[in-house]
Amino acid sequence: MSTNSDITCGAVAPLLAARVHARLAGEDAACVERHLGECAPCRATSRALAVAWRAGAEPGADLWPRLRARMARADERVRLRLPPVTWPVAAAAAAAAAILMIVPEPARFLAACGVL
Repeated sequence: MSTNSDITCGAVAPLLAARVHARLAGEDAACVERHLGECAPCRATSRALAVAWRAGAEPGADLWPRLRARMARADERVRLRLPPVTWPVAAAAAAAAAILMIVPEPARFLAACGVL
């Protein structure tokens, strides 16, 4: 990489992961550090990569065993709490379903009944 101070973000971007993993040295490392000193978006990207690296597993590690273990610890059932359905609500829903199945044009029927 060149040593001039006008290195583009496009030239630095492929090197950010190597920097986060401490695999960047020499002139490339110096150029990236200079660019990060001047470029807020690349600094933010570098910080995001570092956070993702620390939060993730080892490089190339399979996450499935960790996910399976976490799922095994979780409760098997998730309870969905619905409000109780009363008879009038159930009857109204049944009547609406029957109207939709029997009447060929339900919108016009409901408009004629004054519902719509």
